[in-house]
Amino acid sequence: MLQAIFPTPSPPAGRYSSLRSLSAAQRDETRFCHGQLEEGEDAPTAAIREVREETGLVLLELGPELGSIDWYFLQEELLVHKYCSFFLMRSEGGETIPEIAEGITECEWLPVEEAMTRVTYENAREMIRAAVRHLEASVPGDPGSPAAL
Repeated sequence: MLQAIFPTPSPPAGRYSSLRSLSAAQRDETRFCHGQLEEGEDAPTAAIREVREETGLVLLELGPELGSIDWYFLQEELLVHKYCSFFLMRSEGGETIPEIAEGITECEWLPVEEAMTRVTYENAREMIRAAVRHLEASVPGDPGSPAAL
C-alpha cells in the first residue's frame, strides 16, 4: 500500500513554506491517497499512478520516501497485517477530481495544523511530521541537497 503527502510551494524559487495534505474522505475517514502495487510495478511508480487515479492530478513530481507504517485488521475473520509506504510529492497545479467509484467523496488541501487534527489515524499523522522534518531539513536553492524535492 502506498500513500502520498504533498508540500505547498511558496514563492520565490519553489521553496516550501508549509505542508498541504491531500486527503480523501471515505467511510468517514480522512486519509492520504493509497493503493496496491500492480504486477511488475515498483513502489514509486505505483505511488504516482495511485495519486493520479484518486485525485485526477497529472503534473506530479515524486520526492523521497518518508517512511512506512503497519497495522492489523480483521477481514472475514482473518487477521491481516498491512504495510504502507509514504512518499513526498509535489504538484504545480491542476484541479482535483475525486475518484467517486472508489468511495472518495472529496480531495482537499489542508495546512499542517488542520491535517494533523483531521487525518483519522495517528500513524498517518506521524508521516505528516516526517514530511515536515524533511522539508525543514532541505537546503533552499541547493539542488544537490539530499532533502530537496
